[in-house]
Amino acid sequence: MPTFVVIDRSYLRITSQEFTTLPLDIVVQAVVSLFAVMWGVLNVAGNLREIPAAAELNTVKWETQRNLPSFYIFNHRGKALADNYIPSGGKCELENVE
Repeated sequence: MPTFVVIDRSYLRITSQEFTTLPLDIVVQAVVSLFAVMWGVLNVAGNLREIPAAAELNTVKWETQRNLPSFYIFNHRGKALADNYIPSGGKCELENVE
């Protein structure tokens, strides 16, 4: 397809004609080949199959999929923004909770 365009452009250059539009046969070939490729992609490919990893995730609840305890941070600067925050005595209070 691109070779036809190059041949047409070189022919116009040799004959000193001005390039206005592509010839009709090249445009028709491009449109027909576009539809042929679209039909081939849609009809030749087989049915889609489910990925096995996704099937295993169906048994997990949505709330626990992103539950990553290693990222829990309780000592952060957000507590300084709370109006009703009372600072604790430190780590020793957390260890003695009964």
